[in-house]
Amino acid sequence: MANEGNASFLRHEAYVHIKEQLVAGKWGLNDRISEKTVADELGISRTPVREAIRKMIIEGLLYQVPSSGTFVTKPDRQSIVEMFEVRLALEGMAVEKATELIRAPEVRELLRHFTVMRNAGRAFRDSGESYMNGEILERFLASDRAMHKVLLLTSDNRLASNIVQNGRIQTLIYGLHTYDRDLHHIAITLRAHGRVLLAIKQRDASSARLWMEKHIRNSMCDALRAYDRQASAAHRSSQGDLSNTDMT
Repeated sequence: MANEGNASFLRHEAYVHIKEQLVAGKWGLNDRISEKTVADELGISRTPVREAIRKMIIEGLLYQVPSSGTFVTKPDRQSIVEMFEVRLALEGMAVEKATELIRAPEVRELLRHFTVMRNAGRAFRDSGESYMNGEILERFLASDRAMHKVLLLTSDNRLASNIVQNGRIQTLIYGLHTYDRDLHHIAITLRAHGRVLLAIKQRDASSARLWMEKHIRNSMCDALRAYDRQASAAHRSSQGDLSNTDMT
């Protein structure tokens, strides 16, 4: 029994580590993940890492190619739409319920995370950079994730929370490598989070849901624009390659 408990702990440790590295942007879309490297980083055998990877393949975060290895999933357009549709349905319901159940400590926690986001936005504005990146982006995204997580947990629906958090991981990984987070994007994101927070403080569940759904729809539009832009660039590149072939 002790061995089973230890194996379960190591598997969970590997699972959490890989997911954190994905969210931090260590691997890009379609990048290969080495079992050995992850095992060495954690100081454990490859078995729990392999089991953690197997779970993430089932969740759609990773995929395997026989004789080649494990890679980070790059969703297709339909998958992106489906992930955001699930978030729309479940996070809208969750924030509505959370508004009714939330207590003062959770409101203070939401305010703390929002303050970090807002300060990161100001630091980005003052930096003169065209796009948010580096440590400022890390702070912004970490607090963004934390706000959504607090609301999901406060809604007291574990199934919805698990489904949405897995879906959010996928959209976060995709967005990390494709979104152009300029001042306009950051301002819209901050406005939506601020409006959700205000509605929650006022116990206005319908307004909280409205602004959460508006925020998720905006995120879906960003993701689809990024996907279409990349697809168009890839198509132009392939057409150029064909033209070069015809010239030879």
